[in-house]
Amino acid sequence: MKHLVPLTVVGVHRDITTTLSVSVPAHEVLILQAIHGRDNVYPGDESGETAIDPDAEFDRLNRKYGEDAVREAYGATGFGDIRRLVLAASTGTQEEDDTAIKLEGPDSKPADQVQAPAKRGRKPATVE
Repeated sequence: MKHLVPLTVVGVHRDITTTLSVSVPAHEVLILQAIHGRDNVYPGDESGETAIDPDAEFDRLNRKYGEDAVREAYGATGFGDIRRLVLAASTGTQEEDDTAIKLEGPDSKPADQVQAPAKRGRKPATVE
């Protein structure tokens, strides 16, 4: 089950001429600060939300930012800490089947069922 987590708009100064604006969950701000420095990351207002699986979030962050950055921000207990932060920030849940596409229209009706003809075959053996 995924949890809905608010996104925070964050300004990231990469160099003297480049400032990026990204929307990330609050628990990613620490990782951005570990990569770019505390003085170069400016959290702003919340804007929207995203669905996150708390059990898979640690692995997603490792793939996105690298293991060294996640370890620098959260230490050796990163998996448990990140999972707890996602659960604490959760504003609701989203079931997996909520993302399914539901077709509507003339082609989405189930086909009429037709009785299949009886099969020819041997009769069952009788036991005497």
